[in-house]
Amino acid sequence: MTIINIVGSGRVVPKAVKYSTEIDKELGRMPGFIEAKTGIARRFFNIGGTAAELAADAVRLALVDAELQYSDIDLIIGASGTPQQIIPCNASLVAEQFVTEKHDIPCFDVNATCLSFISAFEVAATFLETNKYKNILVVSAESGDGALNKGHFESYALIGNAAAAFIFSNEEKQTEKFRILDTQFCTYAEFTHAAEIRAGGSALYLAEETNKDDYYFNMDGKKLIRVMLKKMPSFMDSFMNANNLTMDQIHHFVPHQASGPGINILAKALNIPVERIVNIIADYGNTIAASIPFTLDYLLDTKVIESGEYIMLIGTGAGVSIGVILLQKV
Repeated sequence: MTIINIVGSGRVVPKAVKYSTEIDKELGRMPGFIEAKTGIARRFFNIGGTAAELAADAVRLALVDAELQYSDIDLIIGASGTPQQIIPCNASLVAEQFVTEKHDIPCFDVNATCLSFISAFEVAATFLETNKYKNILVVSAESGDGALNKGHFESYALIGNAAAAFIFSNEEKQTEKFRILDTQFCTYAEFTHAAEIRAGGSALYLAEETNKDDYYFNMDGKKLIRVMLKKMPSFMDSFMNANNLTMDQIHHFVPHQASGPGINILAKALNIPVERIVNIIADYGNTIAASIPFTLDYLLDTKVIESGEYIMLIGTGAGVSIGVILLQKV
């Protein structure tokens, strides 16, 4: 079993914030409508800023937390669900924020939409086992307000902006050490188009003048919930049986903050004790790939994780995919 050291982490949100009642008014809805439908009390807007700038703020916090310099980082893995631009990768745009440090290192992205951090976590752990790298930075940052359609109240109110950074290391330090007990990831491709942005890639680089909606994020929330209810129980039964554990043995659940109703449905479908779920959806919204690392950093910042306790990172992403990582505090 792989042991991974979390030597530093940090999370940030932009300064601009709108409360659900403001969004109600903006969209011509009755007061309380947005919060009732999405579970969102507020979300943050990155007005005038970029995802890379937001990411850099989270990275600086993680470096301070780790008592490291940027020059100590050996690799940057970008783990965002949306690109700041089509080319180059997000990780290189984050590195550009530190160009005055004159520290040239490899950068690449791992994109599994909302599950990007789970995939990047596994990649980083594998690299650290080879001892090729000592300190790996994984950073997720989302700033996608421009891709949200006000005509689709659910996604416009739900999708927020944030960044979270983690530094993983194989150096022996007095840090948060976790045993990676198991990981599992599966994509159910028949539901690929349940959440998508159609334009911007090689299939449809420029949208038709008559269908500018192709540039906006489109989500079938009801279909996504149906997929989760259909696929998640058997997926998790298989995972838990393989590890000889039951849900009531897991101390902390860190879910993708998909929506308020989504988290509640997940808890009920999997018999997860609600009090063990880290639920911050009301205050931050669904921050896409930043959601899981942001929530994990929040947990580590607000709770003392005792030796032997289990943490489960779990979520769904466009594709449609389900992913999970099971950690145990060493």
